[in-house]
Amino acid sequence: MSHSHTPIPAAERDAVLKDIAGAAARSNPTRGAAGIWIALMAIGIAPPSRWMLFHEPQRAWGSWAINSIYWLGIAQGAAWCSRARSGSATAAGAGR
Repeated sequence: MSHSHTPIPAAERDAVLKDIAGAAARSNPTRGAAGIWIALMAIGIAPPSRWMLFHEPQRAWGSWAINSIYWLGIAQGAAWCSRARSGSATAAGAGR
């Protein structure tokens, strides 16, 4: 099974990137929404932090380390698979 990859012209690619950047800039959260997200992050960080500092620090830090390695490995594998599906290195960036 072969897929042909036609490179996108630089001007068209730049126009698409500017459009995406403009949409991201227009979608800034309001101050209230940012406050809600910060509060939710604090609620999510508090229980593991308490467990790591006071209850069973050695077990908590060990669990955190193993989970970090596990999820970083999955993320890196996904990045590699994504890169493999997007085509060869010469097709993606040889014209720069």
